[in-house]
Amino acid sequence: MLTYLIMIFLLIIFLISILFNIKIGKRDDIFTSYDTKILKGIFCLIIILVHIPNNYQNNIQDLVGSFAYIGVTFFFLSSAYGLKYGVENKKDYLKKFWPQRLPKLLVPMFLINIVSVIVSSINHKKIFLIDLIDINDWVLVLLFFYLIFYIVYKLKIYETSKDKIVILIIIICSFISKLTPYKILIRWHTESIGFIYGILLYNYLKKCQIWFNKNYKIKLLITLIISLLLGILYLKFKPVYFFGDYLLKILLSFFLLILLLEVIMKVKLGNKALEFLGNISYEIYLFQYVSFKILGSLNVKFNSGIYIFLVIFITIIFSIIINKLSIILINKVRLIPNENSNDRTKKNPVP
Repeated sequence: MLTYLIMIFLLIIFLISILFNIKIGKRDDIFTSYDTKILKGIFCLIIILVHIPNNYQNNIQDLVGSFAYIGVTFFFLSSAYGLKYGVENKKDYLKKFWPQRLPKLLVPMFLINIVSVIVSSINHKKIFLIDLIDINDWVLVLLFFYLIFYIVYKLKIYETSKDKIVILIIIICSFISKLTPYKILIRWHTESIGFIYGILLYNYLKKCQIWFNKNYKIKLLITLIISLLLGILYLKFKPVYFFGDYLLKILLSFFLLILLLEVIMKVKLGNKALEFLGNISYEIYLFQYVSFKILGSLNVKFNSGIYIFLVIFITIIFSIIINKLSIILINKVRLIPNENSNDRTKKNPVP
C-alpha cells in the first residue's frame, strides 16, 4: 500500500509539473530549443523508471517506464535535429564541431565516473584506472552518430545526398545490431531510428506544420487512433522476434512522436521546473546508475516507492552539482564559447 501511495504522489507531482503554465493556441514557431529542453526534462524522469532494479519495480513504475523508449528515441531525434540546424545555419560549424561537442559529452561523464569510483572505494570494492575513463554506452553511440554525421557532411557532394547517406547508414547499423551478433548500436537498435526522424523533421518541419494545420482535429484524432491500435498490437506481439520487438516498436514510436508534434503545435509546454530538468537531463541520464550503486551500498531493504523516490532525489541533486562543475571546467579551459542557455526563442536544440 505504501508503495502505491508514494507512486501516486510522484505521478501527481509529475503531471502537475507538465500541466503547470501550459498555453493553448496556435503556434507559428514550434520545436524550438526551449521545446526540446522541456521535453527532455519530461522524458529524463520517465527513463529513470525503466532502469529501476528488478527488486524494486512495481506495477505503476513498470507502466510509466514502458514509455521510456519513446524518450530515448526523442533524445536521438533532438540530437540529429540540432546537428542539422547547426550545419545549415552556423558558419564554420563543422570546423568547430568536435571542440564544441566533445566537452559537453565527456566532461560530465568523467565527473560522474569519479563519483562512481569514490562510491566503489567506500564500499571496499576493487577499482581500476579504466573505471575513471570508461565511456558510457549511450555516449559511445552518440559519438558514433556524431562521427557518421561529421564525415558525411564533410564530403563534397549534394546536401540532399548527405542526408540520404546518413539515413542509409543508420538503417544498416540498426539492422546489423538487431539481426546479427554485432551490436553496433549496443541495445538501441530501435531507438536509434530517432536520429533519422530528427533529420527528416528538420527538412520537412514547415511542410508538416502546414499540412497538419489543415483539418487539425481530424488528423490529431486519426494519429491518436493509429497510435492506440499500434500500442495494442505491440503489447500483443511484443515477444515476436523482429515483427513485434522491432518493426511494431519503431512504427509505434513514429506515430507517438507525430502525435507529440501535433500536440505542441497547439500547446506550449513549459515552466521553470521542466526547464531546469531539461538543462540537466544529460547528467540525469548518466547519473541514475550511480544512484543505484549508492543506495545498494547502504545494505538496506527499501520499500519500492521509497527506493524510487530516493533514486530520483539523489540523481537530481548530484546532476545539478555535476552540471555546474562541468560548465565551470569547460569554460575555464575555453573549449567552447559561453552560450546564453536562457534564450527561449533560439531554434537550434542542443543535445
